[in-house]
Formats: sequence, C-alpha cells, structure tokens
Amino acid sequence: GRRVLSAGADQKLRMWDLQAPGCPCLSKLDYYTSGVRSMVVTPDGSTAVFSEDTHDGVVHVWDLDANCVKHVIREHTDRVTRLLITPDSRHVVSCSWDATVRVCELASGRCTAVLRKHKRIVWGLQLTKDGR
Repeated sequence: GRRVLSAGADQKLRMWDLQAPGCPCLSKLDYYTSGVRSMVVTPDGSTAVFSEDTHDGVVHVWDLDANCVKHVIREHTDRVTRLLITPDSRHVVSCSWDATVRVCELASGRCTAVLRKHKRIVWGLQLTKDGR
C-alpha cells in the first residue's frame, strides 16, 4: 500500500502518503477521546476500523475516502482487544475483555455471530489463510 494510518496521543488519526515526496498527511480524523487499542484496514484501502482504549466496547468504522466515521458498532460490553477484517471486506471480527468474539457486517455494523466459549478476556484473533 501507499498509505499508512497512525493514531497519536494527540487524539487524532492520520493518513499519510508514503509514495509522495515528504510523505504528506492526506487527512486526519479528530474523533476519538483516548488511545487507539486496535486498528485495521480493508484490503482495498477504503475503510479503517478502530477501537479506543476504553471500557465501552465500541468499534468505529472510518471511511478513508470521505474522511468520516460511517458508523459505530456497539456490541461488546467491555474493552476491545483485537480487530480483524475478513478478506472479502464484508465482516469485522473483534474480541474483548467481555470474553466474547463478535462478527459484524462492516457495511451496516449488524452483529451476525457471538462466540461465547471463553471464560475470561480474549486477547487474540487470527483468520485462517485457506478461506474456509
């Protein structure tokens, strides 16, 4: 990719152009109020998903082209620890201190599955590479 996203203690998300001279900042989003815990980008580079380092369990969906938050996903009841986007960019998968893994539609934010077998905080996620 030619763009990189960063999240700073200044409470701004920034997108940078790595191929332009001087790597200029293309846009910034003054949206969140605490540190960013996790951030992922869709394979096509059009959307970023991030969670703050708070206990509210909220996941934000950022339209990178329009430079605005499209919607927020309010499914977890505690801090989100990790995010993944499926290769087809249809779903975001998140895990949390609430001991769940949730699968939500990226376009609408609607939760399609809740995985509840963990007894404590879920720290990690990984998608298999075989597409199944």
